[in-house]
Amino acid sequence: MLLIFYNLVTCMFLFHLLCCLYDVYDA
Repeated sequence: MLLIFYNLVTCMFLFHLLCCLYDVYDA
């Protein structure tokens, strides 16, 4: 259960990082 939560947080973090990089690249 904890592993699933950890994976979810990691995915959210990577997705957020990707969005930030996309915003910087687009600007």
